[in-house]
Amino acid sequence: MNTLFTALLLVCGIENGSPICRGLSNPGLYPTLEICLESVAQGIKTFESNGFKVAAYQCYEWNTGLEIKDLL
Repeated sequence: MNTLFTALLLVCGIENGSPICRGLSNPGLYPTLEICLESVAQGIKTFESNGFKVAAYQCYEWNTGLEIKDLL
């Protein structure tokens, strides 16, 4: 069984004067944790350069359900 990872970001910004956060994911699946983390880094750079704050991130491993803290 192949290992697949999803890159997840919790992105926050201001809408109508109030803070709002949304969970977002890249629709692609990644074969390694390293590639997933590269996608997370690109996502953080893109969102923060557009005035948003990334409050949290995660690379989720689908086969085992492990989170990044369990994989490092």
